[in-house]
Amino acid sequence: MLDSKTSPLAGCTVFVDVRSNDGKANYTQSVCEQLEILGAATSHGLDEKCTQVVFKNGKQNTLIRAKRLEVPIVNVLWVEKCRETNSHCEESHFFLAEDDPPTTPLMIKKFRVQVFSTSEF
Repeated sequence: MLDSKTSPLAGCTVFVDVRSNDGKANYTQSVCEQLEILGAATSHGLDEKCTQVVFKNGKQNTLIRAKRLEVPIVNVLWVEKCRETNSHCEESHFFLAEDDPPTTPLMIKKFRVQVFSTSEF
């Protein structure tokens, strides 16, 4: 059985999408390692089993999917605070701000519509 003092995030399944400010460096793995030290399970995919999403400058599709699944989206400060206090901190204090934009744009296919007039037939 896991001790809540040594594993404060036991029972949490966290999806992580953390990148540098320019979006080129991916820090997801190092954040996952911190979460695992705290007792959380990390997920390679965002699904219904996820209890939190840690996000910073990640993919816009991550935000869209997390909102659709109604999974709390927190910033990396939540992980840091949990580590500092060795406890499961309240997510509501670390919700992602609306002005934190993703670094990768939403990929939308552009369709070219060709219109024919009836006189061309």
